Amino acid sequence: MGYEADLMAAVLNIIDNAIHWLNTSAVTPRTVTIRATHFQRYVRLTISNNGPAIDERFWSRLFTPGFSLKTDGSGIGLAIAKEAIRASKGDVAFDGGGLSTTFVIDMLRAKEQ
Repeated sequence: MGYEADLMAAVLNIIDNAIHWLNTSAVTPRTVTIRATHFQRYVRLTISNNGPAIDERFWSRLFTPGFSLKTDGSGIGLAIAKEAIRASKGDVAFDGGGLSTTFVIDMLRAKEQ
């Protein structure tokens, strides 16, 4: 459930960041992985990449408007992603627990007909 445009805005901003950081990395192969799962009332999208890790000291600020780790960044991409998904009654979070840089989008599932 939710608005398609909200999901698109969030996914595109997260993937855009992944591509940027992968282009700064010497790792090969460079990968972006998107997984969709569902459980109970929610659908979960995980978007991961194997680019450079995000330092833990920045985790709490990733979705803050104006905060960016890019030298030429505006700091609005992840803030837009979070706001868009919240408008559709979902949430976006950073998952710092793995080897990859991973963002998680949770949204309510549509009722089965």
